[in-house]
Amino acid sequence: MLDMERIEAEERAQGIQHVRVMPRWKAGMRRLARAGYIVSLRREIGPRDGEYWFWARASYLDEGLFDSGLRLVAEVGPFPEPDQAVQALLGEVGV
Repeated sequence: MLDMERIEAEERAQGIQHVRVMPRWKAGMRRLARAGYIVSLRREIGPRDGEYWFWARASYLDEGLFDSGLRLVAEVGPFPEPDQAVQALLGEVGV
């Protein structure tokens, strides 16, 4: 157990609550997952040095499909930030 986890466990036993700040894109992905979607965020290297593009994809499991069983609902991108990609996916899916 890490020192931080040990300290938090001791403080939690004393009734002290902790809040960990989660990145906005991760919170959005969790919200989609709770709605039943399988979510992925892909980072691609851009054409210029140090440039990255992010793509977000939402799908769900469909047992009637032959290959992987995943049916694509929406894919958005490219975006320069993961927050923008996940927010666009949330809007596209309607969650």
